[in-house]
Amino acid sequence: MRWVYAITTYLSSTALAVYVDEAGQIDYHHALLGLPSLKTTFFHQPSASSKASLIYTFTESGVVGAVNPKDGSVVWRQQIGQRDDATTESRQILRAGENQDTVVCAASQTISAWSSTDGRSVWQRVIDGPVVDLEVLEMPLSESAKVAKDTVALYKSAKGSTVQRLDGKTGAVVWTYDEDSGDTPYRLAASGTNVNLISYTSSSRGLTIKVTTLDPVAGQKVEVHTLSSENDVYSEQDILFVGSNSAARILAWTDSSKNVLKVNTLGTGQVSTFDVKQKGTEIQRITIHASGRLDSSPHFLVQYNSADAHWAEVYHIDLKSSAITKAYDLPKLQGKGVFTETTVDANVYFVRITDDQMILLNSASHGVLEKWSIQGLAPRSTVDPVYPIHATSEVVVKGGSSYAVRSAVLLSNGNWILIRNGELSWTRPETLASAVKAVFVPSRAEPALIQELEAEAVKDPVSAYLHRLFRHSGDLESLPVWIKAVVQSFLGTAGMTNGETVIVDSFGFNKLVVVATKNDRLIGIETGNHGRVAFNIKGSVDALAYFANADRPQAFGSLLAMDATSIASLEAHVQSAGARVGAKIPQPKSSMTYKVESDAIKGFKDTKLTWELNLKPGQSVWRIQQAEADEPIASIGKVLGDRRVLYKYLNPNVILVLLKDQARKELSAYILDSISGTILHSANHKNVATYGPIASIVSENWFAYSFATDASSEEMSKGYQFVFSELLESDIPDNRGIILPGTNSSTISPSAYISLPYVASQTYLTPYPISNMGVTQTGQGITSRELLLTLAYSNAIVGVPKYILDPRRIVGKAPTNQQLEEGLSQYAPMIDFDPTWYLNHKEELFGIEEIITSSSSLESTSL
Repeated sequence: MRWVYAITTYLSSTALAVYVDEAGQIDYHHALLGLPSLKTTFFHQPSASSKASLIYTFTESGVVGAVNPKDGSVVWRQQIGQRDDATTESRQILRAGENQDTVVCAASQTISAWSSTDGRSVWQRVIDGPVVDLEVLEMPLSESAKVAKDTVALYKSAKGSTVQRLDGKTGAVVWTYDEDSGDTPYRLAASGTNVNLISYTSSSRGLTIKVTTLDPVAGQKVEVHTLSSENDVYSEQDILFVGSNSAARILAWTDSSKNVLKVNTLGTGQVSTFDVKQKGTEIQRITIHASGRLDSSPHFLVQYNSADAHWAEVYHIDLKSSAITKAYDLPKLQGKGVFTETTVDANVYFVRITDDQMILLNSASHGVLEKWSIQGLAPRSTVDPVYPIHATSEVVVKGGSSYAVRSAVLLSNGNWILIRNGELSWTRPETLASAVKAVFVPSRAEPALIQELEAEAVKDPVSAYLHRLFRHSGDLESLPVWIKAVVQSFLGTAGMTNGETVIVDSFGFNKLVVVATKNDRLIGIETGNHGRVAFNIKGSVDALAYFANADRPQAFGSLLAMDATSIASLEAHVQSAGARVGAKIPQPKSSMTYKVESDAIKGFKDTKLTWELNLKPGQSVWRIQQAEADEPIASIGKVLGDRRVLYKYLNPNVILVLLKDQARKELSAYILDSISGTILHSANHKNVATYGPIASIVSENWFAYSFATDASSEEMSKGYQFVFSELLESDIPDNRGIILPGTNSSTISPSAYISLPYVASQTYLTPYPISNMGVTQTGQGITSRELLLTLAYSNAIVGVPKYILDPRRIVGKAPTNQQLEEGLSQYAPMIDFDPTWYLNHKEELFGIEEIITSSSSLESTSL
């Protein structure tokens, strides 16, 4: 099999070529970053000599990267943490200093610096507790420090709160300040003269905020200010803003009802109070935007959002008296909208973005500098209105009254777009990075053809011949469309739409994959059109059952050729269908069900308990897996070199159960008949690193799983182990055991006389840990299969030919000529991954969680 499509959920997509001359031509790769966060996304020049900026972001998926704002391509990316790793104690933080060629990020207990240009690691430091905040010191200690500005980090430690100054070149500790008052650390605020530690104490009356001022040179405490916030602030969500490295050095908060805005000038005990105007609607969120530069104007904007409107107020700060006054109001507009801030020289600009317009304002006056209509943001929909969530902007002053603005905007549908002077420049479907499940949409022609072939199989020869003759005659009706498709394939336009008709390639490569994300989006991806997003609609993972059902109603034409109207109709139908079909993708038809409890796995026929597998104390269920329900099987046996046959044990009800015991460091594997509950095979492995990745797969008459041995064990065999096993009816060729010829189903009642399969098993060592497994699928199951293995720490997928893992490989001697004819080779414990097995070629695939496969129209090719 020359190439394979591997559809993976989260930060990866299809990859099918492994040769240099084919890479990028017959495959595609969405190099995703994840949904960008508001506080960790910004424009920044990668070096002091650079005139062009890049967009830097630390996403919700734990990826730090840089995007070229010209075309939306990824310049570099690094995976810092895994998805859903964020905790309440640790934040994802990204900072960049002015005229610096590095960006510094923090997650969990790790602080790392990366080259702004190419993403190479500069330094990394692991600290003693979860990082709470991180800031770059814009004022260096000496002239030599201007090349790499130092960083101050705040983290929770055994002593309470700890602040450290880290050297900008090496990450070495310059000084440490420990705060043992018992306060909860919240934020850092850096300036040209000092560092402010913001913390709070909790009481029944709320949170009392404390600001501790530190000397940036020696790290000594200078002064402490306690603010009267306990009757207003009850959670960290009530604290709106902390100004760091900004002329607007303020700390702002609101009360729980959002009726009052209070602003403190850092370094003083002065608090200004402003009444919040509700403007006839309940305020849901308050956001403050201010410059992140010390040499900017001391102005800030307060943004108010309700359910159906937004508005803002702009405030000015008198640096001499620390007085804060409201300068002007920005009018209330209906609909969702966002504001962004950007600084050019010392001038602060605000950009207002709605679903249909972009407005540029100067912070000094309410006059509109530029206004553009936004084109192509998203089709208007009452079912799923698309609106901006947050954005970051860059302003270029071309002349006295001419401006250019580009804004990177995250939309409610999960798309990350760039708008340049009102025009859409590019779109990145970053919501795909939060995928949780995906399915291939079956072709509606496939079930019909299967039914026709099954009908011919039960007829007498004459009737079957006539049936086939009429079927082929009917196929001639599509001959003109086929000829047109051939002509267009030579012209390079195959796969283009013509009204509601899609000319799909005759090889069946252009299929639709529907991906469900954790933020309730359903995205349709065309596998044969370079991963084009066919639609992006609202819907939960429950609705995937609608697409997995080949008998779904054909109410919208082809799913690969949809306009805005048909997409809106599809969305409304999918939501109603999803409510009816329930939460599960269709499973094999059976009256048997099973469920997992804390101490047992139980099987039920209808509602009657038929079998039970009790767990040992300390054991927990890691995974229960079975083969795909529609998996084709081409043969019932394996032909040996002497032409005899080893018959496969083919039981569609076989399930693989993996149990782990963390205390004993054990992994147990059971092969069960899910109908009767009979244990067909079991294996127990000791000294297993149960905290590491454990992957498994079940297909046809074989199963495989992998695990890592515990590094502290005294076992001679250490490393990453891969167990491959085949189920056979007997180990004797041409012998089917005691299974009767007519037996083709499992017994419901366990019996002592049930025939157990012969299990041929072998263990291999792999150079890398394996986190996921998949297997190729073809139409008839004739082509030799490949196991698709995700390498946990290599960001890659390898396709290992199944014969490499054959458990019958010859041990301790060279194979005979008959064994060589059969395809057997001498057993070698280590499986070295051939470079041509890497399906992703040179592309990195981050955070792969699952591999799904489907057949194409060619028996030699799997998608």
